[in-house]
Amino acid sequence: MNGFNPGDVVIQECMLGGALGQVDVRARVHSFSVFEHILKPYTSIVMKVIDNADIINTNVGLDGTNTLKLSFSQPTQDPYVGNWTLTSVEKARNLQSQRTAVYTLVGYSNHMLKHPKVQKSYRDIPATSVAQDLITNFLGPNKPLVIGAPARSTVGNKHMPYNVNGIGIHKAIRSVLLRAASSVDESSAYLWFENQHSMIIDTLENLMGKVAGGPKYIQRPMGQNFAIDVALQQFTILRLREENRTDQSDSVLYKKQATNTFDFFSNKFQKGETNQATTYLNIPYNIMRPPTFAAQFLNKRKEVAGKFDSQSVTIEVALNPELTVGEGFAVDTLAPSGDTDLALPDLIAGNLLASEVRHTVNMTKERMQGTTTVKGVRGGLDGL
Repeated sequence: MNGFNPGDVVIQECMLGGALGQVDVRARVHSFSVFEHILKPYTSIVMKVIDNADIINTNVGLDGTNTLKLSFSQPTQDPYVGNWTLTSVEKARNLQSQRTAVYTLVGYSNHMLKHPKVQKSYRDIPATSVAQDLITNFLGPNKPLVIGAPARSTVGNKHMPYNVNGIGIHKAIRSVLLRAASSVDESSAYLWFENQHSMIIDTLENLMGKVAGGPKYIQRPMGQNFAIDVALQQFTILRLREENRTDQSDSVLYKKQATNTFDFFSNKFQKGETNQATTYLNIPYNIMRPPTFAAQFLNKRKEVAGKFDSQSVTIEVALNPELTVGEGFAVDTLAPSGDTDLALPDLIAGNLLASEVRHTVNMTKERMQGTTTVKGVRGGLDGL
């Protein structure tokens, strides 16, 4: 790390491809941001490239088939490697120098540009295996597919097969996951997302129960011990914001029943027309079928969805490309001491599940500097 500061970035590769060939634009990168989200089956990127020799237009050709491959990291860290198909390329001119063109590139994971209609039938196969077959054969993602929580029972039989009747591939995958009941959880709040390592099908419960062991970030007084301060600066929180995503303002202002807990399985559970209703509408079809489903799964799913939708924290730290969604990290913060000298850990402190990650890199004073912004929700279901 000699000669480098926390946040310093080395770009190992940045190749822009097109119909005419490829060109290395590492020396022309001005800034970029890479995005990951636990509710989205893709990653995305926004990059700004400065070209004062018309190299990009001459050697690549901007024709709607362009690709971008990027590899970057902090020194000594494993690099973040991504491949995207560009969906938008905007070219602007520098008014002070007409030779200089500024390109703004927007890209998404390659498989997101595949939209085939699927017509296929399945018999006696777990729902997660159906999703695996659809992803592998119709989307063909660059990254391996990992199923963290296989379904416990099968869909389709010789009398009534499970049919995918000419619907779009992404809708087909989500539809079959709605029918899945996990073999490792009491509920089945399935997520399908992509991070820097793989494409993942897993349940929210399973992810939130395995968040220990990630990097720990610290927000506490510095300047007490120089050696310790230097050692910890890579893990010092630059900005922190606590959030509570539960909003019941409408029930107060308009005297209406608050919206029931958001759930990834059916979007929303809705009670009957009156506040006193004990029956639920909009219970999704499930292979377990009501009332078995309602008795065994509904309350557990509402519980875990409520925990995910409750308190969260967003922190900004020096670039760490190893941070990724669906994995754990920890926050060690001190609450304001107020009128006392006793500093206590903040309630948000502890293990969290990374639900959103953004790696941002900018050219600053002739060097690439980066930060990572990560949003986390409280992990470890037993402690909630």
